[in-house]
Amino acid sequence: MKFIIGQANAIFANSRFTASKISALRPATIEWSPYGSPLSSGKVPPPHVRKGRYKILFVGRHIERKGIEYLIQAANLLDSQKFEIRIVGKGNLTESLMDFAQKIHAENVTFTGPLSPDELRKEYLESNCFVLPAIVDSKGDTEGLGVVLIEAMQYGLPVVASDVGGIPDVVVNDETGILVPEKNPEALARAFQKLESDPAYEAKLLKGAEQRIEECFNWEKIAQKQIEIYKDLLKK
Repeated sequence: MKFIIGQANAIFANSRFTASKISALRPATIEWSPYGSPLSSGKVPPPHVRKGRYKILFVGRHIERKGIEYLIQAANLLDSQKFEIRIVGKGNLTESLMDFAQKIHAENVTFTGPLSPDELRKEYLESNCFVLPAIVDSKGDTEGLGVVLIEAMQYGLPVVASDVGGIPDVVVNDETGILVPEKNPEALARAFQKLESDPAYEAKLLKGAEQRIEECFNWEKIAQKQIEIYKDLLKK
C-alpha cells in the first residue's frame, strides 16, 4: 500500500478521517472528495410535525460498529411515554440486540426488520430525528463518512451521531447536528431530550445541514473538483 501511495498522481479520500489513515501510511497530498447527497435535491425541509411520541430513527446494518446496544441503553434513560426508538435493518447482531432490549425492559424500542424503499421513506417521513450511535469496534473499524446522515437531513430530520471516523465531516456539532462521545448512552439520551424540548433548535440544525450539504456534498461540485484535478494532471 505504501508503494501504491507513492506512485499515485492523485489521491482522493471520502473523509478527512480516511485521509488521515492514508497519510499515516505514507505522507501524501490527499484531496477530500466525499460522496454526495443520495437524494436528488439538496434542499432540507423544516422539522416534521410531531404526532404522539417523539420518534428516533436508526437505519443500518446490525453490526458492532453501528453501536446499537448503546442506543438501546439510551432508550432506557428516556420517558417511554414521550420517546420511541425505531431500529430499521438487520444483521448478525439482530437477535442478540432484540434479546438485550427485552432483558433490560427497553419497551420503547421497536425493531422493524428490513423495509422496502417505500416503507423506509415512510419511516423517515414519520420520524422526528435520526441517530447514528457508531463506535470504533473491536477490530478498529468505524464509519468512513456516514452518508445515511445526509439522507436523513434531507428528509427533514435533525441528527445525533457519535464523534468517530468520518462522521464529523457531516455533523458539525451544534451547527448541522449533535455530536456525542461514542459508547455513551447518557449523552445520547440528553441529545434526544434537547431536540424534543426545543423545536427552534431543531430548525436551526436543519438550516445548517442544508448549507453544509450544498457546500460539501453537492455531486455537481464534487465532480467538477475532480475534473479540475484531472485536467491539472494532464498539463504536467
